[in-house]
Amino acid sequence: MRALARLRRVGAFMAAGPPSEWSRLAVLGWARDNPSSSVATRGVVSVKPNALHGARLTIDPSDLGQLISFEEVFVERAYDLQLVPFTPALIIDCGAHAGFFSTLAASRFKGVPLVAFEPNPANLPILRENLSNAPAATVFDAAVSTSMGTARFSAAVSNGGRIVAGNDGVEVRMIDLRQQLPPQGTPLLLKMDIEGEEMRLLPHVITALPRRCAVFLETHDGTASRQQLATALSTAGFSVTTLRERGQFADLFAVRSAA
Repeated sequence: MRALARLRRVGAFMAAGPPSEWSRLAVLGWARDNPSSSVATRGVVSVKPNALHGARLTIDPSDLGQLISFEEVFVERAYDLQLVPFTPALIIDCGAHAGFFSTLAASRFKGVPLVAFEPNPANLPILRENLSNAPAATVFDAAVSTSMGTARFSAAVSNGGRIVAGNDGVEVRMIDLRQQLPPQGTPLLLKMDIEGEEMRLLPHVITALPRRCAVFLETHDGTASRQQLATALSTAGFSVTTLRERGQFADLFAVRSAA
């Protein structure tokens, strides 16, 4: 049964790209269940997912966090950009990780300025590599927050780092996201996947979001937090949809498209 599940996952990964990419995608699909295998540790893989329309993406198959994020973005299509009813004038990616959402957004909205925030130093090289072909993209090695300053950051896996108390982890820059938001008349696409910090940050920025704004948001602390953030967005005039729920995690899409 386990072997059948693995073969199904491999098939799902292969379906995310054209036939010319099937061998590389099969490696990623196999590695997703065993990132320490000899197949996974041969080095980085460069692939062309269908969703990128010919653009290449670099991924390390020995990094479980990258494999999980690749699966979410390009296999499960967790970010359906067709839901965005306007062309944004700015894209902000909070918690950019390896740049998978950013490359997807840059591929669909070509030439639109994109700002990616990522505090984990280990993720920055591959993030910058994946955005190297997006000339309108800017990478900030910082965490988004409610104020400027520094904090301690710890990550057990590449896609799961958090701001922590005490002396654990590494020191990272904090940037006040509210100060980075565009004027009210600038259509914005915002993605926020910041491992629980959304509970503090979204209420801090919600009144400053532009009138035309689309938000992809992952919540991390169960039903109560999901409902609290959905209510805050609805109160601010957003239409909110729960795209999927996975235990303590939920993916929301919120849009306010009034001119």
